Amino acid sequence: INGFNTAASDVVESGSACFGVFKPQAHEIARLCWNTSEVRSEDVRRTRAAAVLTLHFGVNDVELRLGVLPAASEVQARALVQSNQ
Repeated sequence: INGFNTAASDVVESGSACFGVFKPQAHEIARLCWNTSEVRSEDVRRTRAAAVLTLHFGVNDVELRLGVLPAASEVQARALVQSNQ
């Protein structure tokens, strides 16, 4: 469903209903979140130049939230992915 270009220094984060790529040099995280009731399964994998998210939906109507958020550190980026807000 989605892929993010990544550099070697980027950190891929995933939570129960969110996925993100933290770019430490830019102090931001690109994040995609979804409603758990709408997704049947998910898979995250990282290649040499990308992080790829595959979502299998359980319903026809889904809501996805995509955004780029400021994150001063990897810890803050992880919290943003875990919070799913």
